[in-house]
Amino acid sequence: AEDVFALGAVLVLAASARHPFAGSPLPSAREGPDLTGVPDALCVPLLSCLHKTPEARPHPESLAHTLDLSGTATRPAREWLPEPYLHETGERADAARALVGRRGWGR
Repeated sequence: AEDVFALGAVLVLAASARHPFAGSPLPSAREGPDLTGVPDALCVPLLSCLHKTPEARPHPESLAHTLDLSGTATRPAREWLPEPYLHETGERADAARALVGRRGWGR
């Protein structure tokens, strides 16, 4: 639920160049988010992400389907992401796994 809230805040910022809570990273108990500048089609899903009650926020899979205008959310990345990005992402994931293993993190 916290990740969905954070995603909603990032998407509002990306869509409007404004923080949804007037520049404060913590929402006020009395104020709702400011979605000025957010396209109308995104307002309802983003409001649901920013709901003050965590249990009322959408499940990530549901949100992915709601926001997926291109139909790619349910397809594996290898089907739509360009090969150079797949290769670089794989290399970075391998490097991260090696670092975690070397430092004993994640145990």
